[in-house]
Amino acid sequence: MSYNGWTNWETWNVHMWIGNDETFNRIMTQGAQNNWEQFKALAMQFGITKTPDGVSFEDPEVNQTELKTAYEYDQNEREEEEEECSVLEGRRLLKTRSYYI
Repeated sequence: MSYNGWTNWETWNVHMWIGNDETFNRIMTQGAQNNWEQFKALAMQFGITKTPDGVSFEDPEVNQTELKTAYEYDQNEREEEEEECSVLEGRRLLKTRSYYI
């Protein structure tokens, strides 16, 4: 049974926490660079093994493949948004963002 477009509630819950919790989001986007496997490894280094709702990242109900695919897609979208900006001496400028990286 699907839940809000995801395989099940557990998969949706993990994705929602990563997208809406600052710590989880920073681990995913800055540390793991949208790689699900790296996210799990980094989160474990900080002692984080589950969402605040109690869903373990290794729960058999969590669709690991669906999360990998979702974050690979996010990374590909981000790479397409980046462009070189000669005015900024080679720094990356995101077309959809109002700040520089």
